[in-house]
Amino acid sequence: MNSSNNSTVPFKEVLITCLKKYKILVFFGTFLVLLFTTLIALLWGAHLYDSDILRNGEKATGKIFSKKISLDEDGFNEYSIVYIFPAKVSGREGIFDTFGRHILNQEEWEPIKKDDSIEIAYDPNNPERNFPVESGGINSRFMVVIFTVFLGFFAGLGVLILYGFFFNLVIFTSKLLNNGVHTQGKITKIEQNGGMVIHYQFKDGNGKLHEGMSGQISDELAENWKVGQSGAICYDQLKPKKSLWYAEDWKKYLL
Repeated sequence: MNSSNNSTVPFKEVLITCLKKYKILVFFGTFLVLLFTTLIALLWGAHLYDSDILRNGEKATGKIFSKKISLDEDGFNEYSIVYIFPAKVSGREGIFDTFGRHILNQEEWEPIKKDDSIEIAYDPNNPERNFPVESGGINSRFMVVIFTVFLGFFAGLGVLILYGFFFNLVIFTSKLLNNGVHTQGKITKIEQNGGMVIHYQFKDGNGKLHEGMSGQISDELAENWKVGQSGAICYDQLKPKKSLWYAEDWKKYLL
């Protein structure tokens, strides 16, 4: 027998219940979105800052102070130069010697000699922000876009996780419980699938047979059911393949 549900399950209750069961998944999705959107914002902020320094900042001729080879975090050689240049500082009189450091690839690094001249761009309000004009700072729009796509992939993964949680679980569950057709489903199989899962069959209002499955439940809860028994389910009248096994308490059988 098919029927509509006379009681209403508040959306807030569904949301809170889903959050409790899938808190780790929601935390992970939120973490991905916040972390990688922050990194994208920082990347573009640095790019726009350095672009502005090249256009509107000060420039000075400095000289190579030293060359260094060190190991990076992955154990590979890192080739860098340390330079010194005369900087004008906004709001202060005089010229101040300022140091800077820049990493190069080996081919660029090898021909450079101590005391070679080098043109430096810097922010007069913050001379510590400086870089060789030839390098352009974080000024390659192409590289910034490449890194944005890379970081955006992980941010997008987080968005997909949160989207799936909210629309495919919370709204799905709330819609079926409150607006779905309620009937009985007959258990056809109980199996281990990361957790115990109940498979069932039911007939829609036209007598057509459909199949569905519960969310993962505990072994203890699964022991209360046997193949051939019936339990309460609800399904979408327009799309009967979308169904929810809820038996005596939907919270225990949440997908």
